[in-house]
Amino acid sequence: MEFEAKKERSDFIKDCKKLLKVALNEIMVQSKENRWADYEDGFPTKIDFVGASSSGDSIYIIEAKHGGSSSDKLYYSPIQVASYAIAWSKAIKIKGFLGTVNELIRSKKQASLIPDYCKEIVPNPTITPVLLLPVDKMSKEVKKRLHIVLDVCNKHLPNGVSKIVVWDCESTESCQTVT
Repeated sequence: MEFEAKKERSDFIKDCKKLLKVALNEIMVQSKENRWADYEDGFPTKIDFVGASSSGDSIYIIEAKHGGSSSDKLYYSPIQVASYAIAWSKAIKIKGFLGTVNELIRSKKQASLIPDYCKEIVPNPTITPVLLLPVDKMSKEVKKRLHIVLDVCNKHLPNGVSKIVVWDCESTESCQTVT
């Protein structure tokens, strides 16, 4: 049984990587032509935040980078959040997955950790990938590379996943949507 679980996990990750492979190939061509830092290939496994709309029709996959992040971590960050969004778009189709998520929502409501008006996640919600980045503090070159990677990733996201949203968010006081 343990082997089956490992194989299922491995197959799931392979399927997710396959969906992003075309985008990655396109980005790597840009990277080599323009002498960008090498992208550390691998499937990211530590999502920063997951949120849901109060209506339950959207799931937000959120990756945060702070001002101390290296330039390449900033401009390659769309790949990371796209990977998570693709994984979630596949996971919500697995029998029982949304039930488990909705059970968590009900538990949080009972504990008064989220408001009662928040709805459970509907079948086939929109997956919205969000990047929290210190855009205001990024150099023009890093912003240029970020937009190239964003455009490529957005072009290859599957149905049910909206375009990656970027919020300029260096302080905890306010965030501003920039894409």
